[in-house]
Amino acid sequence: DVRRNEGQYWNIILSLTSDTDPELMKLTDHLRQEIGGGSHLQQLGNLMLKMGKFDRAKDMFSTERNITNEGTWFEQIRFNHQLGYIFRENGEFVKALSYYEKALDIQKANLPKNHPSLAPIYNNIASVCYSIGDFSRALSFYKTALDIELKSLPSDHRNLSNTYNNLGSVHCSIGDYSIALQFFTKTLGIRQKTLPDNHPDMASIYNNIGSVYNSLGEYTKALAHYQKAIDIQEKTLLSTHIDL
Repeated sequence: DVRRNEGQYWNIILSLTSDTDPELMKLTDHLRQEIGGGSHLQQLGNLMLKMGKFDRAKDMFSTERNITNEGTWFEQIRFNHQLGYIFRENGEFVKALSYYEKALDIQKANLPKNHPSLAPIYNNIASVCYSIGDFSRALSFYKTALDIELKSLPSDHRNLSNTYNNLGSVHCSIGDYSIALQFFTKTLGIRQKTLPDNHPDMASIYNNIGSVYNSLGEYTKALAHYQKAIDIQEKTLLSTHIDL
């Protein structure tokens, strides 16, 4: 099914080549959930983010915003959040921080102090601080996000696993390897319960745990975890993907 979509884009409906492979179907279902709802351009933009095509994602989000011209505070948050993510992934951290802070200011003006929707933006601001080496601020923002999530989310929620992972990364960067391993282990436990074995996020956490073991001098454990990460990435990512 091929039809004209918004602006310069076409909407093409594809079907799985096989509906008898349970692993493929399970992974596809999870990716559909991660891409999320919204307009076709929003979904396509989110898919481009998952594929590491950040310039294409930016074009699609900007096109979608120009077409819909939505002015609600919620839409303003979403758009600023998306652009913050794209600039962060492109290494333009000052611009990323600017968009994230705009989103946070709008949220604070419209939501209660500990509203669950604030946790993702605290996480993303922390990620920019981490990227520029401001580990103290990164820890502060990540801990704020974690406090909100622990009060509002189930213990096996994927957002909790991501925040644990982020805290582990900061502690790893400042040499607190035992604390980092504790956070990474929490992340792994949640992802093992909630994600398919071949999900790209499983590769990410195996890689992080391998890095900790490598820093601790436990090279056999490090190699085993690195190999698990590579096995997953080779099966699920394009050969040109930035993670490879």
